[in-house]
Amino acid sequence: MGWSGHKLPAKNWFLYTRGGTNGVYLQKRSDDGNLLSEEVEIPAEMLRMLVSEDIRSERISSLEQMGTDEILKGV
Repeated sequence: MGWSGHKLPAKNWFLYTRGGTNGVYLQKRSDDGNLLSEEVEIPAEMLRMLVSEDIRSERISSLEQMGTDEILKGV
């Protein structure tokens, strides 16, 4: 599997990944593509924690908007 690069909103910053949460890196490159900063690895544990927190928040929000009868139908 190859690397995928994603341009970030911050000028000249890119996120590189092979897919999944392992092997995710940030790099700053010049306009001509040369590497300007050291490659920064984002720990897989941190990415998983952020994703799980987002999913948890969405589920809590949807439960808060449901009525009691709707919640009990799923039990």
